[in-house]
Amino acid sequence: MEFERLVAKKLEKWLNLIGGVCVDGPKNCGKTTLCKKFAKSSFYLNDENTKRTLEINQKVINTNLYPTLIDEWQYLPSIINQVKLSIDNQKQKGMFLLTSSIIPIATNLDVSVGRIIYCTLRTMTLTEMRISQMKVSFNKLMNEKEYSFNCVSKLTLDNYIDCIIKGGWPETFYNNIDDVQENLLNSYLVSITRIDKQFDDTNRINSSKLANLLSSLSRFIGNQLNASKIANECGIADLRTFDTYLNIFSRRFIYEPLQVWKNHFRSSIATRIKEKCYIGDTSIACAILGVTKKKILNDFNYLGFLFENLVIHDLRIYAELINASISYIRDETGYEIDCVIENRDGTFAVFEIKLGSKEGIETGIKNLNKLESKLTEDKYKKLISKNIIVATGFSYRHESGINIIAFGDLFFDSTIL
Repeated sequence: MEFERLVAKKLEKWLNLIGGVCVDGPKNCGKTTLCKKFAKSSFYLNDENTKRTLEINQKVINTNLYPTLIDEWQYLPSIINQVKLSIDNQKQKGMFLLTSSIIPIATNLDVSVGRIIYCTLRTMTLTEMRISQMKVSFNKLMNEKEYSFNCVSKLTLDNYIDCIIKGGWPETFYNNIDDVQENLLNSYLVSITRIDKQFDDTNRINSSKLANLLSSLSRFIGNQLNASKIANECGIADLRTFDTYLNIFSRRFIYEPLQVWKNHFRSSIATRIKEKCYIGDTSIACAILGVTKKKILNDFNYLGFLFENLVIHDLRIYAELINASISYIRDETGYEIDCVIENRDGTFAVFEIKLGSKEGIETGIKNLNKLESKLTEDKYKKLISKNIIVATGFSYRHESGINIIAFGDLFFDSTIL
């Protein structure tokens, strides 16, 4: 089965608006497969012969068969200059498609301003995997105050555990869950914890400590980043070195934190709150920690954090598709809401994430009802919806006006793109 990626329609539009589009994201998430659907010629820079050819003469990318795909362009960062020159000289739309799995430390990205649009493709959402039952529209939650629904999800906790451990990798979607974890994901982990001299400062990096850091970040999912504590756990000497290590995973789209929502609070202390830890795909955390279905069923607390990461992963993708920002709410008293998504016009929706139980839903309702006292009056008026995302059960509008949504019912409507 071929997966329809949500960003595909935007990618097609962008190619009609500007000279080039760069699709970045983690390895094996489907970037090349997506771009090949649009490309009429291609260069694969992870191939040494192709790379050497372009090192000698970069003008060969002017194929006149556009769009031209330049896959994994980070292996030859200077190619971005030739792309810029080609777009400037020929003044055509949709000339180049570039992909990248790593953001190099030093690049000439400023030359691409006004010529290239950058977007990120992540692993697949429940919508893209066709696991979602497509009953509750994310788009309407962000735009319609009176949006209501009443349905029941068929997804079980076991279904979510499969999604959490297998992840959203297109190539392994149909593989047995044990084979995915043992084979593909373990080799993936070896590659991302291996030091690449072209992209990293190898004089300051120890591969064993790098693997330890990924393990620690995986255990801290859903919690504020405690740099000092994690650095100490991993044997990293100082916070400057810790930042170097952390940046390796950030540039590879493996560590994807949420920043605190810094605006519109009655108190300004929120600006000092730390980011929250999330991993780019839950399967990575499960693989490095050796999480199995049997183990996770004996640790519901950690399962709750993994479920939260799964939901944040999809909400992040949906938010980017509508050019909205995603963050979380926390103030100096410890009051916290798991996720806030803000439209470009300042309207916003808030989301609490609960694995399940009647008590969890009631706690979430009480927490969301406190929000009005935390925000300025003008900002609160821009609130579109309050939502609690749970794993299983019913999706409905609670008498309080808060939406209770089984995650398996939530979907992104790509017809609006």
